[in-house]
Amino acid sequence: MRILFLGTPEYAVPSLKRLAAEHQVVGVVAQPDQPVGRRGASVPPPVAEFARAHGLRLLQPERPGRREFVAELGSLGAELAVVVAYGHILRPALIGLAPQGMLNAHGSLLPKYRGAAPIQRAILAGETETGVTVQKVVLQVDAGPVVLQEKLAIGPEETAGELFARMAELSAECLSRAVRLVESGQAVFAEQDHSAATFAPKLTKEEGRADWSRPADYLARAARAYNPWPALCAKAPGGRALKILRARAEPARAPAEPGTVLAASGADFLVAAGTGALRLIEVQAEGKKPMAAAEFLRGARLTAGARLG
Repeated sequence: MRILFLGTPEYAVPSLKRLAAEHQVVGVVAQPDQPVGRRGASVPPPVAEFARAHGLRLLQPERPGRREFVAELGSLGAELAVVVAYGHILRPALIGLAPQGMLNAHGSLLPKYRGAAPIQRAILAGETETGVTVQKVVLQVDAGPVVLQEKLAIGPEETAGELFARMAELSAECLSRAVRLVESGQAVFAEQDHSAATFAPKLTKEEGRADWSRPADYLARAARAYNPWPALCAKAPGGRALKILRARAEPARAPAEPGTVLAASGADFLVAAGTGALRLIEVQAEGKKPMAAAEFLRGARLTAGARLG
């Protein structure tokens, strides 16, 4: 099929790669290159980088809803549009551009976790299963009729970053199957149960601030859900930021104020929470690389009884 692809981050690259190998991708739409670092060097998003490297026609509009841009896309003659994590609200003219409509691979089992952060929100909620849903794009976000779903188990200690990598590959596989169904005329779209919808709003940096009054099992899930961004962050004595990259909930050894360090020797790094205690397994001190708790404790001069903010 002649496909127009819209996507921006690394998550979308496996899908573009798969579709480009199986069909004719007539155009790739990604967000513009962004300045990065102190010098502000312009860096292309991963989808744009892939498109350039493989000779695909690339478009990076600041405002994809403009009439002139939609007309330019129309001239490409796409039969079907596919969107994976593009990062823009899509206007009706863009959604209806291709005769066969627009498909989206969403990282949840819709109607659960509609929105920008379905993978992280599923981990935070303690879900043991997630998946990919391929839906037809409509005006209401993630509310379109579904052509296929594929489930995926969430590992008990899996981080959002690790799950993202597996979900990206599953999205590519699901889109490949969905496009074949559309191409063969066998696609059957089923309406979602809108009364069962839940939502997954975009993450904010403020969410990563460790609230030690929360139960330890919640904080352990937050460490996984917020890894790699925004990271679950605490304040070590002296005010330096400490990212908690991996942690595990345990029973508290003794009553203590939330945030109190219960143990800080060898690999034994335990902090009191609102309920239970949080064992820190992997951390990243401000200005340092990620490291095991034991390595951090060797140079941290942290003792039991100290407080993490």
